[in-house]
Amino acid sequence: RGMMSVGSNGSHSGWRLALPLLLLAAKSAGASMIAPSFETFLQHGLGSWQGVGFTWFPEAPDEPSLPVAVAPGYITMPIECSSEVSEVMRSCGGAVQGVREVRQPSGGEVTLNRQAEGTTFFSYGTWAEAPAALGGADGDDILGSSLGFGVSVNIAHSDQTRRRLLLVIVDGKLAACDVAIEARPETP
Repeated sequence: RGMMSVGSNGSHSGWRLALPLLLLAAKSAGASMIAPSFETFLQHGLGSWQGVGFTWFPEAPDEPSLPVAVAPGYITMPIECSSEVSEVMRSCGGAVQGVREVRQPSGGEVTLNRQAEGTTFFSYGTWAEAPAALGGADGDDILGSSLGFGVSVNIAHSDQTRRRLLLVIVDGKLAACDVAIEARPETP
């Protein structure tokens, strides 16, 4: 007689024991498959990236720009860009705390801390950063106030390319969007 036999009263007594165990096993297996791996993020996100970047504006900017043919707005002339992504180590224990992106030609630097609220890392190099909470108009950080704030997203793809976006919202409207389309540099 197997564990899943039907009892004399027609009940499936074996399922009463097996079903909770199956649910528990499925839950723990599912949690490990769904949870992003920071180690996998690092494997896919670190290193050099090269591509082009531009900025979208809803109105024509003062600098040379092109009208967008498929949607309202204008983009600045695309320029070559690059990023170097490296680990940021914890000062007290040597563990990896996050990553630092140094971007050219702007010279901008973004540090993403995996302990900071509002920063989320996903497997395969994708990340997102937004203010954890919006402050008032008196806030010192314009990109974290309720009048204006920024949302950064880096969408990594399995073909070793990525799209970086910085959305700037001012007075509840999209004021600008910086876009970079990058790939791993080809090795000779």
